[in-house]
Amino acid sequence: MVKTGPVRDGRLARPQRIYIIGGGGSGKTTLGRQVASALGLDLTELDGSSGAGERARGSQWVIEGIFVWGTAVWLERADLIVWLDLPWRVARRRILTRHLRLTAAGANPHRGWRLLWQFLRSQRRYYTAPAREPAGPADWDAITRAATARLVRGHEAKVTVLRSPREVRRWRRAFTRRWAELAESAA
Repeated sequence: MVKTGPVRDGRLARPQRIYIIGGGGSGKTTLGRQVASALGLDLTELDGSSGAGERARGSQWVIEGIFVWGTAVWLERADLIVWLDLPWRVARRRILTRHLRLTAAGANPHRGWRLLWQFLRSQRRYYTAPAREPAGPADWDAITRAATARLVRGHEAKVTVLRSPREVRRWRRAFTRRWAELAESAA
C-alpha cells in the first residue's frame, strides 16, 4: 500500500506535515508544489529558505530538500515522508533539461557549463558514495543516497519511497484526488 497520509484510529487521516526528500533532479520541488496546492499549504524549499526551522514548529507544512544535516526535526514531526529515490539516468536528464531551460530563459542562477558539470558530478556521487555523518550544513559531500536511506530508517511507518516517474505520477494523482476531494467536501 502506498501511503498518502497517517493512520489514526484505523482510518487514513489528512497529513498535516509532509517532508519530501531526494537527490537533485528527483522532482522534490515539483511534487512539493503539487502536494502543497492539494492541501492548501505553502511549500518551503530547504535549499532557498531561511525560515524552514520556524515552519517546522508550525502545525501544518510541506517542506522539501536534499539535505542530511539538521533534518531530524522535520523527520520526527512529519506525518508523511516522501523519498523520491529515482534512478540516476532520470535525475541526470532532468538536471540537464532544467539547466538548459533556465539558461534559455535567462533565469539560471547557476550559469555556465562548468557549474553544470560540477553539479552533475556531485549528483552522480549522490548515488554512489557511502553514508557518513556530515561535518556541518555545508558538507555537500555527505549528501548521498546511502545517507538519505540511513536518515529515513526508523521512520518506515510514515515513509513512502517512490522509485520511478510513473510511481511518482500515480502517487501524486492518488494523493491529490483523495485530499482535494475531502477539502472540497469540507468547504
